Formats: sequence, C-alpha cells, structure tokens
Amino acid sequence: MEPGLKILFKTALTAHREGDLTRARNFYEQILTQSPQQPEVAYNLALLHISQENITAAISLLEKVLSINPGHIDALNNLGALLLKTHQTEQALHCFSTVITISPDHLEARNNFAATLLQLDRYFHAAEHYKLLLEKTPDDIGARYSYGVALMESDDLQEAIHQFEKILTAHPNHLNAQSNLGIAHLKKGNTEKAKAIFNKVLAENPDRPEIRYLYSALTGDNSPEKPPQEYIKHLFDQYAKNYDSHMISGLAYEAPKKLKLLLDNYFEIKDLKISDLGCGTGLAGMEFKSSASLLHGVDLSPKMLELAKHKNIYDKLIAGDLIDFLKNSPLPYDLLLAADTLNYFGDLTEFFHDAHHALTPAGLILFSLEDSEDTQSWQLQKSGRYVHSESYIRQKATKHGFEIITLEKSSLRRQNHELVIGWLCLLQRNSS
Repeated sequence: MEPGLKILFKTALTAHREGDLTRARNFYEQILTQSPQQPEVAYNLALLHISQENITAAISLLEKVLSINPGHIDALNNLGALLLKTHQTEQALHCFSTVITISPDHLEARNNFAATLLQLDRYFHAAEHYKLLLEKTPDDIGARYSYGVALMESDDLQEAIHQFEKILTAHPNHLNAQSNLGIAHLKKGNTEKAKAIFNKVLAENPDRPEIRYLYSALTGDNSPEKPPQEYIKHLFDQYAKNYDSHMISGLAYEAPKKLKLLLDNYFEIKDLKISDLGCGTGLAGMEFKSSASLLHGVDLSPKMLELAKHKNIYDKLIAGDLIDFLKNSPLPYDLLLAADTLNYFGDLTEFFHDAHHALTPAGLILFSLEDSEDTQSWQLQKSGRYVHSESYIRQKATKHGFEIITLEKSSLRRQNHELVIGWLCLLQRNSS
C-alpha cells in the first residue's frame, strides 16, 4: 500500500473506532477505488457494513477479501455467520470448516460450526465438535448445554444426563438444563426421576407448557385437551429425517393402507378433493393420491412438510395447525383424512365442529384413533398421545352432524414390541 493510502487507512480505522461510520466508510471506499487489491481495507469496510446490518454489501466485500487471501480466517468466520443469517447453511458450514482446518484452536469458528451442525440435525457430528470446544473452554455453559442437547438427540442419553447435571451443579437455576435433564430421563425410561424434575421446573417456572404437558402425561393430573403446538412442532421436526423408515420398518405402521381399504369397501369414488390433516412426510397421501383430483396436506412441522414436498404427491402443502386450517378452509373438501393425527388431541369437540364446516354436504371424514378401554371419553397416556373410547367417538360425531358409516377395531402399528389397537373411523356429514 502506498504511504499516502496507509495514512488514510489509519485515519479510517480511527474514525471507525470512534463511531464516525460515514467518515470511515468514505475513507475505506476511497482507498479501494485507488487500490482495489487491499484485503484488510475491504475486511474493515465489511465489518462496518455488518454493524449497520448491510448484509449483502458485507458478504460481497468478504468474498472480495477471500478472493485476494483465501486463508483470511476472520473473513471466513464472519462470512460463515452472514451466510447463516441468509439461510445458506451448507456454504456457512464450508466457511467454518475451512477456518478450523487452518486453525484448529479458533474457538469461535468451532462453536459456529457445531451450532450449525446442530441446527441441521447432524447431532452426532455436532456433539463431536462441542466436545473438542469444551476441552479448551470447560466453563462455557452455552456450549455445554448445546453439547447435552446434541448428545440427547443422538440417543447418548447417559452422557447427556451427565452434561446437564454438570451445568446444574454450577448453575442450579438453569431451567433449560433442568427441563432437558427431565426429558433425557424420560427417554431413558426413568419416569419417576423425570416426574420429580418436571415438578421442580414447574414449581420455579409454571409458564412452561411443554413441560407441563409431559408432567400431566406422567401423572395423569390436569390433562390438557391437546398438547402445545411448539411441542408437536419440535417433536416432529426432530423425528422427520427418520420418520418413514421408523414408522414402516420399526413400527409396522399400517393405518394409511387400512384406511384406504376401508374407504374402498364402502365407496367407489374417485376425483375427490382431499385434505390430509397432519400429513407428515406424505405416507397417507401416497395411498390416497389415486383417489384425488385435488390433494392438500397440512402439518405443523416444516421439516416434515419439506420431505413431503420432495415426494410430489400434494397439489399444495400448508404449514399450520389443523384446527386453524379447518376454521379458515379455502374450499369445501369431499374427504378429510387424519391418519395417526388425532392421537394428539384429547377433546375432539372443536375438531368435529370445524370439520363439519370444511366439508361438502355429503363429505367424509376418515381417521384413526387409539382405543381406550379404561375411560368413557379420552385420556392422555405416558407416551404423550391420547386414547379415545368408542362411546366418546360416537357421541361426539353424532352431536356434530355426522353419520357413522363404520368404526372398525384394528391394529394400527407396534409400540415397544406390542400391537397398538385402535379405531378406523369413517363418517359422513349429514346433508341437513
């Protein structure tokens, strides 16, 4: 850099430090106009744009820096952070990976790398990098908490429990660590420990709907009519990647096939306008596509919907709560389909009421429910799913204007090596 430009660069840095950003920016741009190949000038101008949330300009400048000096570690790390903000996660990962390859002790980049892996559900690899990070920064509570989450989602439950307990030894009031410690014990089958931990969490912070729901499932006390939406969204976002293989191979899930056979036994109809409520990855949609002139899918989980999209089954996919969808139904449907969906509802009053308004005059509802022989209505189970009695289904359906075509008892899937028995239900809206 020429001597005159060096002086101008120092002046620009001083103005930048003192917060005179307009003056600093003018000086940086003046230098780059006269001498474009100045990576440090471009880098500092990028930092100025970052401070002003000018993300596009900052990315362009950081890319310019790296075209001149591909090993500029701080430019790589900052570019990775900006790419994350613009949802370019794979490119961000590449930036962070390059930094820690060049400089394995760059802690910020390793933390960013691990956090991005966690965001992408690559839990095992995220845990590996959090472990390396904690070897250098053992007091980093945020990293240790994320390490525990990554371990728990990788099913290394014992080590996850150990990490959450370490956090709570130093920070007894860390509610997220307490909550996840309870969830890890619940996943491990330690229901009494989970119950005690959830009770403690709720005593300190009653406004934790997901924990309250799990606690109610374990105790049977004050069961809510349905789970919190965030619980369902998180549950199925985490489940999405392995959902199809787990349901079909692991649980021998047969509800969609059986519901399709049930419909075909009673009605020879095609070209139906169908809404698949709680469509998930599209397992039910695949069975019913041949009967549909129009097929919409509705689900709370964006990650499930993303997988459904790749199957090219649905004419439209809607992210949202199915009750809200029914209340504001874009058209009357010939068939509302809910395979393994209403198991996450206790009270079905609102569902039947809104379904009636979302159907054509002789429209059909086809759904599965898990059976209860221990209650006359509905009950929340320790599994976090609801069961319903036959008398309850009949009473609610009839009250809300549906004729019961059939309720058939059948096995729906397997759980813990046992058959789950439930109802295959076909109802028709009364035209009056």
